[in-house]
Amino acid sequence: RMGMRNRSRGAMLVATACALIGAAHGMQLSHVRSAGAVRLAPAAVRRRCVRALPRGAFSATALAADTTIDAASVGAAAADQEAIFMEKTKLEEEAEKQRLADLKASNMTGFVEELRKYVDQINATGPPPLAPDNELRDVVLRSSTPPSRLHDDIYNYTFVNVPYEDAMYICAPEQATLLHLLARTVRAREALDIGSFTGYAAAAVMQALPASGRLTAIEMRGEYSEIAERFLGTLPPRLESRVGDALVELAALEAEGRQFDFITIDADKQQQQQYYEFGLRLLRPRGLLVMFGMMLYPTEEDKEVFDTMTKTMRS
Repeated sequence: RMGMRNRSRGAMLVATACALIGAAHGMQLSHVRSAGAVRLAPAAVRRRCVRALPRGAFSATALAADTTIDAASVGAAAADQEAIFMEKTKLEEEAEKQRLADLKASNMTGFVEELRKYVDQINATGPPPLAPDNELRDVVLRSSTPPSRLHDDIYNYTFVNVPYEDAMYICAPEQATLLHLLARTVRAREALDIGSFTGYAAAAVMQALPASGRLTAIEMRGEYSEIAERFLGTLPPRLESRVGDALVELAALEAEGRQFDFITIDADKQQQQQYYEFGLRLLRPRGLLVMFGMMLYPTEEDKEVFDTMTKTMRS
């Protein structure tokens, strides 16, 4: 997908699916405010990160044995949290079944309407033609640089200490490797991470920055920002953490006159349009903007946001 932005803004958007990585994930890149340079844009969706150590292994139990936190403990903790999450989901499903049974007995018209809504939801959120391929992902993991020791520690700590329903959304290792490569390619010195969670993706970007560089991380939840600070504070580049509503923090950065070479957006989809617009204004010439979760398994809400953004890009 390619679209030329208004020349007065001097920007080129590139959203091309990379044949290999794009088939395993779904990430959209925007190379904006450029004199016309075109970049390949692999695609990536937020999904559970599964380890690549040993190379090619990807399961919550395939953790390196030499990490700071005992790998077996991490695997057990992740399994326990997953079991709790699944049990909670099962209880919610049973409650919903009972509600529908009661509705069917008392109001058949209402019951049929509920079924119609379920069918519409299934049709709206079903997998599109481009879907994750585990075998292909295995090839990508085996042929990619494995995660760093810092990434191992962040991953392990996250799965031990963060609720499973949140931990499962940690950035994938091949995504982090790609982010590191892209940040180095544009020779970023100032980076912005919108939706930093516990810092896995931010670590990859910071490791690509020079010692004099800086990464500004925005995270809504203070407890997750503190985890990121614990690990990212060990890196030479400076870390600036901002906790709170991303739109408020982005407005503050704009008011301060800040500019960035590399921006990643991995936050709630409802405000993705506003994040994108802020990103354009905060991006330096020849900077790179990377957006997560734009293409695979979209909900109806995702589709609406993406359609609105596509119209904005083409205007």
